[in-house]
Amino acid sequence: MPAGSILVADDDTAIRTVLNQALSRAGYEVRLTGNAATLWRWVSQGEGDLVITDVVMPDENAFDLLPRIKKIRPNLPVIVMSAQNTFMTAIRASERGAYEYLPKPFDLKELIAIVGRELIGLARLATIEKLHARAEATLASDDRAEAQAIVRDLLKIAHGNPRLAHARGMLQSHAGDIIDGADMLRLAERELMNPLDQEARRLISLAAQRVSIVTAVSPRAVVDVLFVFAAAVRLIRQLARLYGGRPGALGMIKLTRQVIAHLAITGGLAASDSLIQQVLGHGLAAKLSSRLGEGLLNGLLTARLGLAAIDVTRPLPFTALPRPALSDLATDLLRKREEAEAPDVKG
Repeated sequence: MPAGSILVADDDTAIRTVLNQALSRAGYEVRLTGNAATLWRWVSQGEGDLVITDVVMPDENAFDLLPRIKKIRPNLPVIVMSAQNTFMTAIRASERGAYEYLPKPFDLKELIAIVGRELIGLARLATIEKLHARAEATLASDDRAEAQAIVRDLLKIAHGNPRLAHARGMLQSHAGDIIDGADMLRLAERELMNPLDQEARRLISLAAQRVSIVTAVSPRAVVDVLFVFAAAVRLIRQLARLYGGRPGALGMIKLTRQVIAHLAITGGLAASDSLIQQVLGHGLAAKLSSRLGEGLLNGLLTARLGLAAIDVTRPLPFTALPRPALSDLATDLLRKREEAEAPDVKG
């Protein structure tokens, strides 16, 4: 079974042949073309999991084609090759949305490694996403056979996680005794997701506290923005790996977009003092200094982002277990902030 479908566009027959042989040996399904028009037709029809294209082709420059590709398929990874090995070519490739730029002649092993790493990461994320959708449907239909299939797939994902060794054993020993499909998924959630949810809560709490402290003492807003962004990306990656996703660079781009979209849908982007008051209670925000209040707000938004990331990366919906609450994380943040505000009474 092919590991993925790759579209190759290059007007050099020899390069197309070499790439076809190498990628086919690696297990990929490869489609070849020597012009941009055919590549565009394939992409617009939804074909291909990844694109490898030369910059200069007879009918169109790839830099002119890239924006159109990104507009209709923003998550499609595109690797650009070029004999014009200059710094400006690399910059332009990045500006136009290329995932990777490889100067010709390129290292074939490096190219195969890049392709493999990213397609595997994207495939893992797709597996998690499909499992979540299948579980939601099965909870509604109570289909026992589908529930058993979902449990088998969950056990495959959990196989490499040592913290789930006991949970896997408990699930395997009791799953056969359950008749209802929905109850089987609830058991799987209790056994497999509970330890992961606890670790996810710990990771979110640590990230939120770190952001709250750093942005409270940071003298410059630009430092705040950069630190919050870096902390958010790191947290999303940690949560994705925790639940079995392990995204590569392209997977992280896709995942971050999904988390932000989830926040927008659920209204989690509201950033104002009212967020603090709603979560912590009226009047508590006023007890904090202006700078510490900003730190607290940044910490709360980081926590909200983490909770959204759980919803996106968790392979099962919340049914048997409670969804982590922002109010619980906010209580931890408030305690830390009040400790920072308290006068030093020692000595």
